[in-house]
Amino acid sequence: MRALIIDQCGNRAALPASRALENDGWIVGSGSTNPYGLASRSRAVSGTHRVPPASEGGTALVAAVNRAIADCGYEVVFSLDDVGVLALSSHRAELDAVFPYGDHTGVARAFDKFELTREAQRAGLAVPRTEQANKLELESFGDARLVVKPRLTFLDGVNGHVRASVVAGASAAATRVQAMRDAGAEPILQEHLEGHLMAFTALTNRDAQIVARVQQVSDRTWPLDIGISARAQTVTVDERLATAAGRLLEALGWFGLAQLQFIRGRDGRPRLIDFNGRFYGSLTLAVAAGVNLPAIWARMAIGEPVRPAPEARVGVRYQWLGGDLRAGCANTSGLARMGKALDSILHAAGSTHSIWRVRDPWPAITSLSSKVTRWMLRRA
Repeated sequence: MRALIIDQCGNRAALPASRALENDGWIVGSGSTNPYGLASRSRAVSGTHRVPPASEGGTALVAAVNRAIADCGYEVVFSLDDVGVLALSSHRAELDAVFPYGDHTGVARAFDKFELTREAQRAGLAVPRTEQANKLELESFGDARLVVKPRLTFLDGVNGHVRASVVAGASAAATRVQAMRDAGAEPILQEHLEGHLMAFTALTNRDAQIVARVQQVSDRTWPLDIGISARAQTVTVDERLATAAGRLLEALGWFGLAQLQFIRGRDGRPRLIDFNGRFYGSLTLAVAAGVNLPAIWARMAIGEPVRPAPEARVGVRYQWLGGDLRAGCANTSGLARMGKALDSILHAAGSTHSIWRVRDPWPAITSLSSKVTRWMLRRA
């Protein structure tokens, strides 16, 4: 069994996904614009291939992927970023391997952040107020804090690097909206929520039925306002949330992995803020909790037998050490900062990590040496 993972953005998920597949007996290849990335240093990756960025168009990307397939016999192809998923999805008929997703229409709807909120509401999930970025809607938010984010990730990649940002008030939002439009993105406005980040991850079969699931909560995020998990742990699945999430995935005709991210506010109700239809940064947490999502997905994609997935073990911890250090030390100084840094280092001992692994140390060594080199150059 052979799988190719396209990593064009240096996604930390490349390593846990490759390791999870290799542990299940897969031969794993890495395709990237930079064949010397972290994944290439891993013992789990047997070959590297240069592929052009998806922003150059799906045709060029597919041609490079097909060359890798011809060279190494890959049976299934994954992508780690939204632009790549959409590009390969729209050109899947030209691929010489399985692209493990449902119909392209459902994929496009899931990646449309505006349409997703409407579909989620119909499925019974709570969402933050989300509006199109016109003058009337801008003014209706008043002085409230809100999130300005691109509605879609375009196939040409124009807004592939346009990030969501938190702003306060209509004037600041209007400035950010214009900046997004200048970059080629279609911005939308979303109510900014305060609370704890949590996620429900599901893996669905070709009938859009959930066959594996994991729920996690984040104890710390980075960046602080609108970040990703720096610390997280698995918790017992909320069955009501799982049922509503299942209705959403069924409505999308979804096949494969889907991480639904929520903010749980003071009222205790989780509200859907994002949808990751691909391998994600804290993926190693699910694998460490006993649910090998990449392997199950890959086996279903090529029609291999799949054993029923177990429920994830509760209380397994994950840490992104770099983000945890920055989040813990933010807005502190002196002895308080030293204490926060020590807390992060101690927390690392009992956690699973995306990059560091004792049996596979070279990616972590490469990452650390790269950071030290950049620090020394800045100092110089």
